[in-house]
Amino acid sequence: MKITKLKGLAASASALALFAGCAIKQVEEVTVYKTKGAVQCESSGMSIFESEIQLQNSGIEVHSSKCGVLEGVGFAQMCGGKTGDILVHTINARYENLAEAMGYKPVSTLVSADAPQGFNAVECQ
Repeated sequence: MKITKLKGLAASASALALFAGCAIKQVEEVTVYKTKGAVQCESSGMSIFESEIQLQNSGIEVHSSKCGVLEGVGFAQMCGGKTGDILVHTINARYENLAEAMGYKPVSTLVSADAPQGFNAVECQ
């Protein structure tokens, strides 16, 4: 009886060792952004919720979202003028091309010597 239990334990240990050797591949993510389309004195533009829904309705899984303001870029303060407000989403990297076709761009394209992060996170309004 003890020998049978030991054989069973040995088989279980072998199976566990086999599974432990198989690393679970992490989902690769990419962070993309899109301008809110806000116009000073006229419109606050798209909300973070509307942007998430737009991505999800296209089959893109959104892992996280936040609002931001472009870093190192100035905008004249005048009614009718653009703003640096952006919507930022972290998505599965396999959907990057689809997101780009929808007007989203990788945050990495914002990074420069003058803007080491590309944008500053702000509270969504």
